[in-house]
This record gives sequence, structure tokens and C-alpha cells, in this order.
Amino acid sequence: MRTRAILSAVALAGALIALAANPASAAETAYLEKTQYLTSNPTDGMATSCTSRRIGLAAGNYTWGNYYPGSVRDQYLGTTTYTWTTCLDPKNGYYQQTTTLDPDQSGWDTATISDNLIISPSGTWTWGSYIDPHF
Repeated sequence: MRTRAILSAVALAGALIALAANPASAAETAYLEKTQYLTSNPTDGMATSCTSRRIGLAAGNYTWGNYYPGSVRDQYLGTTTYTWTTCLDPKNGYYQQTTTLDPDQSGWDTATISDNLIISPSGTWTWGSYIDPHF
């Protein structure tokens, strides 16, 4: 009986040590993406393609950016819900990707990043944006 109690205590202590050794996990990176056929020869007359979602963010520092070629911005964002939109606008020979974070909070500015990208070869591509919390 005493051996069983000692083994139970040792097992419990081991479990507590294992839990203490694992730090709390950070907030997850969020993604906004679209998969579609893109030509390597876009023209200005082609339709713009967009995707959007609503996202609630906690106050803190974030890195957010576009997938290609990888425009990145470190920014403090306040607690609110944002409309997160990314658009791919065909130009003559390239695409312009513009991503915005539009806060619901009155008086707060919309954050914007923009990149030009060249697609090669033509085909099905997944493009988009990400928001990576620093906490």
C-alpha cells in the first residue's frame, strides 16, 4: 500500500513538472487567402479579385504581410473587430496586391500594405495575407 502511494506521488510530481516545462502557447497566426488561376501575362482590363473576412484581435503587437513578394509590417493593433481584405488587381504584366485592416472602432485609421508581384508560370496559385501576433 505504501509503495503504491509513493509511486502515485512520484507520477503526480512528474506530471506537474512536465506541465510546468511547457510554456503557454502563443496566439495563432491568422490567414486570409484565395486559390485561383493566375496568368503570367495579366492585363489592366482583367477583373480585380478580392477576399475578405472579419477578425477580432486583442490589443498587442502584430506582424502582418502579404505572401508574395512578402511585404511585412510590424504594428500595434488595438482591441476591436477588423474587416481584413486583400485584393489582387491585374496590371499590364504584373499584379498589384493591396491588403487592408479596417477597424470597427470609430476614429481609428485603416492600415494598408501593397505589393507588386509577377507570376511565373501561369497556373493555380494561392495568394493572400497573414497576421502573426507577438504574444
